[in-house]
Amino acid sequence: KTACLAGLSGVGKSTLLNRLMNDSVMPVSAVSKRIGRGRHTTREVVFFPCCGGYLADTPGFSTLSLEDVGIRPDDIVLGYPEMDNLTGQCRFNNCRHIGEPGCAVDRTVIHADRLKRYRAFRKQMEEYEQWQEPRSSRV
Repeated sequence: KTACLAGLSGVGKSTLLNRLMNDSVMPVSAVSKRIGRGRHTTREVVFFPCCGGYLADTPGFSTLSLEDVGIRPDDIVLGYPEMDNLTGQCRFNNCRHIGEPGCAVDRTVIHADRLKRYRAFRKQMEEYEQWQEPRSSRV
């Protein structure tokens, strides 16, 4: 298996990798007082053997459009296996796990912070998708 650390420049991907590897395998920069993040240090993708697979550290990016990489609001649940496993148990086939009647996620004990983050992320993606619809229909 291969896992990848991806995110904005300077948010701590290499620092996290160094902690996971219990070593300073990737150089890191000091946190900028002006922007409150580290400086862009990683310049290429680097793979490290880890836990029987590989962990990749990647350069940061300034923006990411989930639409550009084909991720839709309904796909978010795939990043929450404890919720994805319950999807077929919901009352409605199109349950979004945001409080619909008969939602199996609401009936199951799931860490409150994870559920809160899922719902906030889902809402943000749905709002972005709605905002994009009128723009994409323009000629």
